[in-house]
Amino acid sequence: QTARTAKTMPAYNCNIPEEDCKIACRTALLPLKTNVRGNAPPADPEKDDIIDFALYTFKANCLHKHFEFKSYGDRTLVYITLFISQCLVKLHQAKPPSKAE
Repeated sequence: QTARTAKTMPAYNCNIPEEDCKIACRTALLPLKTNVRGNAPPADPEKDDIIDFALYTFKANCLHKHFEFKSYGDRTLVYITLFISQCLVKLHQAKPPSKAE
């Protein structure tokens, strides 16, 4: 008898090109849609940036325990996914305004 192996869906990888991006701490400084000045280059307002992509893929990516890093952008995507998860935990623990003192 052969053991059944479950096929798993791979996690989403970053689809934003990194040609002109700076690399810091093995993560890519990808373009952002923002008016605030910072280290990240400005993104095209008509296209999705890394934040949009992380929010779009959050539900699928948060179910994975293992990620295959194919680029520096993938590591950035995982960090943003973890940050979103931590924000949701903090919001869940917060008291509703009606019960706040």
